[in-house]
Amino acid sequence: MTLKTVAGTGGRLAANNPPDAANNTVNTSEATTYVLTAADIGFTDVDGDHFQAVKVVTLPSASIGVLFDGGNAVGAGASIPAADIINNLVRFIPATSPIKANGAAQFVFKVQDDGGTAVIGGNTGVDLDPTANTLTINVTPINDPPTGGDGAVPTNEDVTYTFKVADFTNNFADPLDPAPGNSFAASRSARSASMAACSPITASRPSSA
Repeated sequence: MTLKTVAGTGGRLAANNPPDAANNTVNTSEATTYVLTAADIGFTDVDGDHFQAVKVVTLPSASIGVLFDGGNAVGAGASIPAADIINNLVRFIPATSPIKANGAAQFVFKVQDDGGTAVIGGNTGVDLDPTANTLTINVTPINDPPTGGDGAVPTNEDVTYTFKVADFTNNFADPLDPAPGNSFAASRSARSASMAACSPITASRPSSA
């Protein structure tokens, strides 16, 4: 049997078969934007059609981060043009408030090709992958600096004072890292409290008239 092209179908010999994509995992550090690539989506097509778009099935959890296309947040059920992905316009921006988020964010999607849905030989073309795929974006934590505060302890002159951990931890906090935060590990002195390290101070007599 010889297949013939059908008018209005762009010269196709058979109805469009759906495209396919792949599940993938990528990594980024907390508070660091990740730019999606076509390779992350893994588009393939048995008919040789081109990558047309990504249809959003489920957006990543906003507690981990937000997906942007250009300057706009991607909405539920949106269609992201393949050209925007290819041109580095689609970005995942990890959440930074109230703290820098980390964890696994999952973007569930379906791919669309440019083969259309024309009926050829009694079969309707399918341009949307019937099976959803998942891009997992792992946001890895980075240790953020803690905060401290001034303190004071009493001691008498000529009496050695031995510092205790509690002298430093009363004002210690680690608010930028995920709860419960990191624990106090050490204190680094910015300047010495030893008088021996100071230059001597000499008082001068006022000159007599």
